[in-house]
Amino acid sequence: MIKEINVETHYFKVKKIGNSCGIEDPDNLIEKAEWKSSTDVKRLEHMYPEDEELLLKEMKV
Repeated sequence: MIKEINVETHYFKVKKIGNSCGIEDPDNLIEKAEWKSSTDVKRLEHMYPEDEELLLKEMKV
């Protein structure tokens, strides 16, 4: 909850193919999509620090 507004963060595990980020968002709901390495994930200042462990686990680091 941020300022009394319920929010949700969704992570998607995908395999990048080619150079396109491949975002199709006709409803304009996706704020940002980025490719991150495990090194990037470790260096980021996380809005939700508890998510870092989950992300690294899914990346098998």
